[in-house]
Amino acid sequence: MKSLQTVIFLLAILAPPCLAEYVNVYSVGNSLTVDLRSNGGVELLSSREASPILHDYHVKCGSSLTSILANPDTTCVPPLRWGTYSDAFKTRLDFVTLQPFQGATIRQEAESISNFINQLRGNSINSNTRVLIYATAPYQSEGSFLQSWNRQGLTLDSPFVSSKQTFDLILDEVRLQHSDVQILPAAHIMAALAQKIQDSPSSIPGLGAPSDFYRDDIHASNLGRFVEGLALYSSVYGKTTEGLPSNWTYDLPGFGPSLVDPNGILEVQKTAWVVSESYGASRVPEPGSLCLVIAVPLVIFARRISINPWRRRSSKSHQVAMEFLLLSVIYFGIVTAN
Repeated sequence: MKSLQTVIFLLAILAPPCLAEYVNVYSVGNSLTVDLRSNGGVELLSSREASPILHDYHVKCGSSLTSILANPDTTCVPPLRWGTYSDAFKTRLDFVTLQPFQGATIRQEAESISNFINQLRGNSINSNTRVLIYATAPYQSEGSFLQSWNRQGLTLDSPFVSSKQTFDLILDEVRLQHSDVQILPAAHIMAALAQKIQDSPSSIPGLGAPSDFYRDDIHASNLGRFVEGLALYSSVYGKTTEGLPSNWTYDLPGFGPSLVDPNGILEVQKTAWVVSESYGASRVPEPGSLCLVIAVPLVIFARRISINPWRRRSSKSHQVAMEFLLLSVIYFGIVTAN
């Protein structure tokens, strides 16, 4: 009986990760972070996954992370389910995205990111939460997309501008304290697509110019939001979005150009994965996978400590039946959760 209690105890430990049904993603930033969610577009993209995304955000319009950190209760768009970041960080979160922006120096934004991470991981439930620095596109009014994105000569004490060098500087600085932080390479994907159509204008059917990524000077169009959604999906699941259909949230009236050509969509998806993979997108075990990893050694352990006493009292078939029952309980938990 005592050994059976041990098995029950181990199953109780196994249960919480098995019952985690969603990948919880929380984003901190301004209205560009609202574009990342795109009316639930990324949640719809993930709806076919065993553990789909639940997404919420803390949004302070027109603000840098430095400003948001200094004004933790101020938002311009109400959070959807977990509250402002100080409350959300007390909830189990699998991923957090942080969007640096103008209004501070590059160094200040890097320091603010580190402060956010310290607050997040100060709660033991989020000690292993993955953090992504959300790279957004430059203002159109700053010049051509590729010229703005590829600008050089910036230092940590330069005012924040959206460029590849800026995000490289931020990432290097943040990794001095938090080595596992990664980039959410939305703007990097746009730059790769911009380079493709500059080299071969008809290479992506439906994408005519980098301006198609925008609905105004800075905010993303339907097409731009689609690219951002692909970046988040690949960063979360560590796999390509090739073959996933676009959805209505990426074809909204009043949000600028959409991408509807199937060949164009596929080419954008392929490019998004190549870039995402190069920036560290790697598959993280979902709850069901974690259960399977734990289940096998648990069954072996159960066979040794729990089945042995029955050996003296029952037949071999009884032992096999008990092992099968144990596996069935674990399997049912996995299927129910996912």
